[in-house]
Amino acid sequence: MLASQGYDLLSYRLANADQRRDFFSSMPVKRNADAVIISSFDISETERRTLEQLGMPVIGVNTIGLTEQRDMISIGVDEIIAMRQTVHQLAGLGHRNIAFICKQQDSNGFIWEADQRIEGFRLGMAAEGLNLPDGYIIAVQDNEFAGAEALSSLLALSPRPTAVCCISDENAIPLVHALRSYGFRVPEDISVIGFDDWPMAQALNISTVRHDPRSYGALAADAAIRLSRGEILTESCIVVPTTLMLRGTTGPAPRD
Repeated sequence: MLASQGYDLLSYRLANADQRRDFFSSMPVKRNADAVIISSFDISETERRTLEQLGMPVIGVNTIGLTEQRDMISIGVDEIIAMRQTVHQLAGLGHRNIAFICKQQDSNGFIWEADQRIEGFRLGMAAEGLNLPDGYIIAVQDNEFAGAEALSSLLALSPRPTAVCCISDENAIPLVHALRSYGFRVPEDISVIGFDDWPMAQALNISTVRHDPRSYGALAADAAIRLSRGEILTESCIVVPTTLMLRGTTGPAPRD
């Protein structure tokens, strides 16, 4: 969309805290852009003020911390509501002991927007009147052993969960593989739901929460173009819908 309207896209990948600090500290002198699009991580108060000083439109895609300013637009899914709906669905299937699998917190200075799914899970459990014992939120390393690590932690829990919500399909896929490798029936013994609806999740018939990242890009590009041309948008926060896709890894809670 940007190219067809005569705009060039210059991307910056911020891999650690030093790169992030350098990028924002140098932004006030980088005024040769029509708009700035920031994706998927939190914005601190200091960074928000830096963005305001640029005097150009700022579009956040799944970005925490943007306030409702005239030239600041937020686009993305409501992670909290999506996860609360997931817990509600599992509770409706009779599950009372539900665990949550996520990645270990990054050490690079970023808080990712997807981390809000953890808060959504907590709120969903509370809304359903379900107990959340210590250890039911399991953080695993981001490597090839994540599925086995998650399974080991699940087996150590008492009572053992009958369902697991995963922060992403990246965690759900290896968990389902590990469960079945050790003789557990999915979903007869334990249900699993991921998030993101990766093509691999579709191919493996894994339940998940679907959203459309491509639509974020299209909406962000459209907002950047319109704001850079001086238009005033009526919406400062655009929520992209999600859909809970129940497939072959989700079923009723097993009977005692």
